Amino acid sequence: MTVHRVTDESMVLGESPLWDHRSGTLRWVDIAGRKIHSLAPDGKRLVRSAGNVVGSIALSGETSLIAGLGRRIVEMDLAGGQRKLAKPARRGTRMNDGGVDPAGRLWMGTCPVRGDRPRGSLFRFVLAEAPTEVLSDVGISNGIGWSPDSSRMYYIDTPTGRVDVMAFEEESGAIHDRRPFTRISDDVGVPDGLCVDSAGNVWVAVWGGGRLLVYSEESTLVEQVLVPVPNVTSACFGGPGLSSVFITTARADPSSPASGGAVYVAQSPTVGMPSNVFTTTSGGDLE
Repeated sequence: MTVHRVTDESMVLGESPLWDHRSGTLRWVDIAGRKIHSLAPDGKRLVRSAGNVVGSIALSGETSLIAGLGRRIVEMDLAGGQRKLAKPARRGTRMNDGGVDPAGRLWMGTCPVRGDRPRGSLFRFVLAEAPTEVLSDVGISNGIGWSPDSSRMYYIDTPTGRVDVMAFEEESGAIHDRRPFTRISDDVGVPDGLCVDSAGNVWVAVWGGGRLLVYSEESTLVEQVLVPVPNVTSACFGGPGLSSVFITTARADPSSPASGGAVYVAQSPTVGMPSNVFTTTSGGDLE
């Protein structure tokens, strides 16, 4: 699989690629740059200031996004308004990677702002309820995804060097039987974000490794997608037929745009699944 560069400019810490099937738009964030980027089907680019460190984004309702901003979970409309929904992150941590499960619940984790203390968590969130802390004592909560039949949830706590898998109950949102799915060797890099395709393959972004590693449901390595910069952060499927893999990266040197931070794309032999949408019943205009 050959990758091609999508963006001319370089983000400092590109993350959370998201295919918005509602408009055929690719979206992603620059965590350190505090911006949300969009690329429309006609090639038009939109860059929006998030007003805070933005850890990740997901689809919400018919037209909105849900984002982790600083210590909060926030609903944002595409015109610039926003509503604060919850503030689950403890002092000294911030919201990081997340995703929406097949039943429309938001799962979003936290990570320390500096160093490795305090420890992070993984939260499950639905409207009209306080966020539920599902996992605690997390180093850096990162990639999350679900199998095509919704029976499995995949999860990355980056410092462990592992991708874990656990049984997932779609009706209740309960998880159990957490176990290692695969381990990334220290000499390759550390796992960051992930996505899952319609065949059940798990695509793992490797920070420091300049690649995506693709594993079958049986955790067999079936493909490596090489990216020409070291810090590969995440991936998502999108484009016509969901046959393109969009890949976000980060700069290896924050002061050097040449060291990473562009978005790349590759054509996949398998296709992805549509992005799940956070189920929201909130009404009225956003502030």
